[in-house]
Amino acid sequence: MIIRIKLTKEKLKQELFYKGAKGTYIDITLLENKNGTDEYGNDFMCVQDVGQERRAAGEKGPIVGNGKIVSRNAQNAPSPAPASQPVPEEKMEGDPSW
Repeated sequence: MIIRIKLTKEKLKQELFYKGAKGTYIDITLLENKNGTDEYGNDFMCVQDVGQERRAAGEKGPIVGNGKIVSRNAQNAPSPAPASQPVPEEKMEGDPSW
């Protein structure tokens, strides 16, 4: 499955960024929309995670974007050959890439 995410940079809380071994990170949580797909085709909302302590104290992270499913095919396999162009038998049997 492929999910496309769009984030609004201005809504990100800078104090929640943290340094890691390979760069600066933020934690984002993807939540499925309660009422399904919205009017813009979004299936999810993106929330900046505030961490366990702050969440336990009742703080919620800001909604910083949306996400939508753009492909349900996890492998992105090519489409089968059209019926008008049959796959040659030697391709099916002799070619290990088939």
